[in-house]
Amino acid sequence: MKTVLASMECMYPVPAPPTNDGTTSPSDISVVADTQPVPQDPNNGWTYTDATLTAIQLHGTSCATVRATGAAVSVVFNCNFI
Repeated sequence: MKTVLASMECMYPVPAPPTNDGTTSPSDISVVADTQPVPQDPNNGWTYTDATLTAIQLHGTSCATVRATGAAVSVVFNCNFI
């Protein structure tokens, strides 16, 4: 039920980074809906829900498109080489 409610609100959790060596971080992610990148944009893209960086929210056309199509939303960790 929480997953269904979260997707209706266009909110998605940011999972723990796949590494703990500093090459990945919740502060450096990309968001993809199906195969389409979603820009970090408070009007028609995504933003973090708060300073903890543990969830994102889609806004505007990004949220509407995901709702209408049922597209899978993925959080992708960008790799930063030390």
